[in-house]
Amino acid sequence: MVTKILARLSYANVVATLALFFALGGTAYAAATIGSADIVNNSVRGEDIHNHTITAKDMNSNVVTPKLFGNFNGNNGNKVRGRGIASSTRNGLGFYVVHFKRNISNCVVLSSMASKDGVNPTSATIGTGIWPGTNKAVFVLIRDDFTDNRVDADFSVGALC
Repeated sequence: MVTKILARLSYANVVATLALFFALGGTAYAAATIGSADIVNNSVRGEDIHNHTITAKDMNSNVVTPKLFGNFNGNNGNKVRGRGIASSTRNGLGFYVVHFKRNISNCVVLSSMASKDGVNPTSATIGTGIWPGTNKAVFVLIRDDFTDNRVDADFSVGALC
């Protein structure tokens, strides 16, 4: 039995096991030694709540919510719903441009697949970038993961500013 274990023992296994024990040990130590008195004002921990409920009004309003977002039809690039979107177009197979109503140069722009009809490819990669020459638009490029060809698909775009 010991021979089998030693035969499979490698540097990577030892390091991974040590890392796991250190991570779990540190978490256990923190849980055992940090109490309610150690919590900084305006922060929350489960034992501080007891059986009460926290609502959105109770929380500090530092939560980032996208004010610029949209869901788009992959067949024609048209906006299905959203806010802060000036226009959108399909410029070619799997290639779309979304124009926002404001400057997004200091925003984080995110995109994702957003199928409602189930006709999108089973596995696709979506990329987003700032449209050249403007600070109010992004392009979205969608490729099928298996063929690496551009494909039309429904998508969502959001800007966190």
